[in-house]
Amino acid sequence: MNRTPGARLDTARTPFLTAMLGGWLMWAPSAHAQSLPLAAAVDSALATHPALARAQAYELSAAEVASGARGRRWPSVSLRSGLTHFKEPMLATPIHAFDSNLLPDFNETLWQSQLLANYTLLDWGSRSGTIGAADAQQRAAQAATRATRAEVIERVSEAYLTVVSARAVDEASAARIAALEEERDRAQRGLDAGTAAEVEVLRASVALQDAEAQRTTTAGAVVLAERTLARVIGTSHERVATADLGSADLLRLDAPTVDAGLSNPMVAQARERTEAARAWSAVESGPRWPRLDLSAGINQFGALDLAPIFEWQAGVTLSWDIFFGGARSAAIRRSEADVRAAESDLAAIELEVATAVDAARTSIAAADARVVALDASVAQWDELVRIEALALEAGAGTQRDLLDAEAGLYQARAGLVEARAEAFMARVRLASAEGRLDLHWIMQMSGGS
Repeated sequence: MNRTPGARLDTARTPFLTAMLGGWLMWAPSAHAQSLPLAAAVDSALATHPALARAQAYELSAAEVASGARGRRWPSVSLRSGLTHFKEPMLATPIHAFDSNLLPDFNETLWQSQLLANYTLLDWGSRSGTIGAADAQQRAAQAATRATRAEVIERVSEAYLTVVSARAVDEASAARIAALEEERDRAQRGLDAGTAAEVEVLRASVALQDAEAQRTTTAGAVVLAERTLARVIGTSHERVATADLGSADLLRLDAPTVDAGLSNPMVAQARERTEAARAWSAVESGPRWPRLDLSAGINQFGALDLAPIFEWQAGVTLSWDIFFGGARSAAIRRSEADVRAAESDLAAIELEVATAVDAARTSIAAADARVVALDASVAQWDELVRIEALALEAGAGTQRDLLDAEAGLYQARAGLVEARAEAFMARVRLASAEGRLDLHWIMQMSGGS
């Protein structure tokens, strides 16, 4: 089989140049696509995700409980008033002395009212313990909201980066198909002209069929990833499917830092729950001692046809619950067990968070190394494709080598996108474990979008 230099030049450069141009067009963002930055996706999820709405509702409930507990610092004031009709006349006003000249009034319908204020002067820490426990539970609810917010951001980031990676793999697959189609057409033209063997057409067709079969898998992965992201951020699949999510190159892969002023919200929540358990333990221990209450009030006596009489009262009450059949001791022991359980939970969560921080840092190091390696690999594959194209042009190379080089190039490009996404996701997990993950962090690390 004879080939002219011109034929070799035309047939060799065409698939290479077409593949490069097609690959660039596949990877370039559409000018008409609506942009959906990572920060915008996170903001949408924070506004619509039910888990965060539930956490915020619990936080509001805990705040109201704490507000109600703090109200126990003040006296309680109650007002009672009643109208009672009797069959026979009854005393309408109180008797303060037995004097024939001071006969009391009688009436069948009596009207009596009382305005009474009560205040517990001494309860051995029950009131302060209740307030302290409620305040700690409020802070725990606030920490839980922070933890839920970070969890939502982590979910959105993972779903978002999954879409970016899936699209990169699918676009690489599409670019590979375009290059193989052009190579098959080139081989067919060469066969028709008598300058190429039939095996070249067959080889290109087989590679094309294999690439098209792989494309069905990558396209399905894109749809699934887009639907998952749409559900997480509370929008439609159509909006995500038509949105330009940008490139993984926009994600910052700065060295991880630690802010000593922040802490993991799960640790903060467990710490506040421990404080609440200790406060409730003090509440349960208070009833072992006498309780001192103060009271003062105004009483009103009268009837429908009598002018009302007002009298004041004041008193001090000492009460001591002596016997409860062991219920009080059991409550104290239970509260002490609750404290030990809360302390154990705190230690376990601190251990879990420390492990998560170590794992995230290890993942960052591994992912960064993979990014560096794949970045170099892309450059090497790019050079290899160029060399194989020139070799085929000069008649010294083979079609198989060029196809293999092109396949390696597109696979390395997709792998680089996945590696950058993994490196960024590892930083998201580290920021979450260290208590730094919020919308502001996402905006800083995703190009300020």
